[in-house]
Amino acid sequence: MKNFNNLINKNHKKEAVIIFGGPSAYYNFNWSKINRNRFTVFIEPLAVTAELMPKINPDYIIAPYIEKLQANSLQKDYMKAKSLNKQHIINNLASPKFISHMKNVATEFDKKTIDQWRDPKYKKRMPHKRFIIKNDTYFKNSGFDTLKNYPNIPIITEEEAFSKAKNVKYSNPTYMCKFNLRKNIDNQYFNSKVINNKLVINTYSNVVNSFNIAINQILKTLMFEKIYLIGFDMTMLGSAEYNGLNIFKSYNHWAKFFNATKEACSYKYQPNNPIFKRPQHEFANFDIVNKMDKNFVTNVMTDFKYQASPSTLKKITYENFYKL
Repeated sequence: MKNFNNLINKNHKKEAVIIFGGPSAYYNFNWSKINRNRFTVFIEPLAVTAELMPKINPDYIIAPYIEKLQANSLQKDYMKAKSLNKQHIINNLASPKFISHMKNVATEFDKKTIDQWRDPKYKKRMPHKRFIIKNDTYFKNSGFDTLKNYPNIPIITEEEAFSKAKNVKYSNPTYMCKFNLRKNIDNQYFNSKVINNKLVINTYSNVVNSFNIAINQILKTLMFEKIYLIGFDMTMLGSAEYNGLNIFKSYNHWAKFFNATKEACSYKYQPNNPIFKRPQHEFANFDIVNKMDKNFVTNVMTDFKYQASPSTLKKITYENFYKL
C-alpha cells in the first residue's frame, strides 16, 4: 500500500477527467481528443475493459469499490439473472455475438462465486446479495483480467471494499482510503484527511452513488480545480463494450431482461421512468451534494437517447470539450 500523501503531493494537472464508459461515450466519444497536456485521466472499474483501455490509457483507476474489477457489466447481468434463477432467459435475448460470452460466464460461475443462501446462518435472503465473487478470484475479461496488461497504473480504493478482493493477485500500486460514516451530509463533506497513510473520507448514510460517496472527495483532496465526467449516463445499461445496448439484440430485448431481473439490482429497487434511468433518489442526491461546490463538476454530454444527467450538474458538449 502506498502513502496517500505522496499522491496528494504529486504534481497533478489542474483539471481531471473521469471515464465512466456509459453507452453515450462508448458509441460517440473520440478518445484521442482528450487533451492530455491539460487533464489527468481517471477511469472507473467497469470501463476497465480490453476495448477501452488501449484507447484511453488512463493515469489512474479510481475504484472505491474494488470488487467492481472482478466482473464486467455482462457478468454482473448474468449474476443478477442467476440470483433469481432466471439465467435461462438470456439466450433468447442476448445478441448472437455475446452468447459465447454468456456461456463462458455460466461455465466459470460456480468456481468463482459463493451462494450465500446456502449458508444456514445467512438469514437475509435478498437476491442482490445472493452471490458474491470469492475474494481471491475474478472472471475472465473482467477489469482485473484486463489489468494484467497494465500493471503500472495505480489504483485508488477503500479498505473495507478491498477486503472483498483482498486475495486477488495483481501488480498495480494501490492507494487506500477509509470511510468515516456520518449521519446526514454536512459541511465536512470535503474535509478528507490522511491518517496512517490512508485518506479518511467522510461518507453519509443519506448519500448514494460511488461518485458522491467517494470519488468527488478524492479528487477534491488531490487539489483539482475542475473535473469532467465522460460516459456518466446515470443509467442501468452498464458500461463499455458490455453495455446492454451491445450485449442484447436491441433496447427492447434489454428492457425485457431488465424487467425480469430488476429485483436483483438492489434492496427494494424502485425503477425510474423510463426504466433505463437510475433510480430517482440518486438524481435528487446529486442536487444535495452539488451544493457543496457547484463549479467543481461538469458532465460531458452528447445528443444520445439513452442517457440522463442530474439537473444541477454543469454540462458541456463533446464539441466544446474537444476544444479545451
